[in-house]
Amino acid sequence: MKIVSGRGENDHVTSAQFRQFIEGTIGSLSCILQTGDHLEPELASNNLLRVKSGMMCHHGNISSVENGTYDEITIQNGTQGMKRIDLVVNRYTFAEGTEIEKNEWVVIQGTPAESNPVVPAYTEGDLRQGDLIDDCPVFEVELDGINVTEVRKRLNLCSTNEDTDWIIPDVGGGFEPYSYGWRPRYRRIGNEVHIVGALRPTKNIFVGQEQTTIFTLPKGFWPIVQTPQLCQASGRSIWYLEVGVGGEFRVGRLRNSFDEYTTADTGTWFPFSITYFVG
Repeated sequence: MKIVSGRGENDHVTSAQFRQFIEGTIGSLSCILQTGDHLEPELASNNLLRVKSGMMCHHGNISSVENGTYDEITIQNGTQGMKRIDLVVNRYTFAEGTEIEKNEWVVIQGTPAESNPVVPAYTEGDLRQGDLIDDCPVFEVELDGINVTEVRKRLNLCSTNEDTDWIIPDVGGGFEPYSYGWRPRYRRIGNEVHIVGALRPTKNIFVGQEQTTIFTLPKGFWPIVQTPQLCQASGRSIWYLEVGVGGEFRVGRLRNSFDEYTTADTGTWFPFSITYFVG
C-alpha cells in the first residue's frame, strides 16, 4: 500500500494514480464533464468545425478545451453526389522514448458512398492497460455532397451527485402557492430534477387549451425534451402540466372529468410532483 494524497519523501503521485482516482469518482464510461460549454460543436463552414470549452473523461484521462476559447477542426471536402461520415476522435498518445502523454483531435475520414455511409473504424485502445494510442469518438460529421448536414455528439454529460437542495421559485401567471407548506420547489440531484408543490389561482381564471407559464427554471434544470404530465386537481378535475425545454413550468387544460375546459376559482387545488432527467 502506498500513500497517494499525502507528502512523500520524493515526488510520487503518477498520472496513472490520478486517472484511477478520477475513474473511481466519475465512473468508467467516457463522458463530458458538467463545466464550460460542454464541448458543444459549432459548424463554422463545411470545412471547419469549432468545439467550445469544456472537459471530458475517457478511461480516467481528463482533457480540456480551456474556458473562453474554442478548438478548430478541419473537415475535408465532400464529393458531389456522394455521402460520407467522418469520425472526430480525441486521441490519447504515449511516447515511449520521452514518456510524454498528450491529447489531440483527429478526424478519421469515412468512405464515400452513394447511400448509407458507415462510420469509419478507430483505434480502440485502453491507456489503462499501457496502450500507446487510445481513441475516444466524440463527434460524427455527416456530409451529403459538399455540405455538412449534421454533427452528432457521441458522448453524454457525466453524472454527478451534486445536490442543489430545495429552491423556492417566484410564482406568477395568476397563481400563488396553495399554502405555505405546499409552496412549489425544485431540486436537482445529479442529473435528476424534482419539482413538487401545489398552486391555486389568485382569482377566478379560465384554464383552457392555451397554457400559462407560472415560473421558469434556471438553465441547468431544463429537460432534454418537453416533459408533460396529467395531474389531479380538486374533486374529479384533472389538469395538464408541462415543463418546456427552456424551463417554463406551465399550467393548462383544466377539466371536470372529461368535460370541456373550465374555470378555476381561488380554492381550486393544483398539486404536482414531477421528475425528469437533464443532460
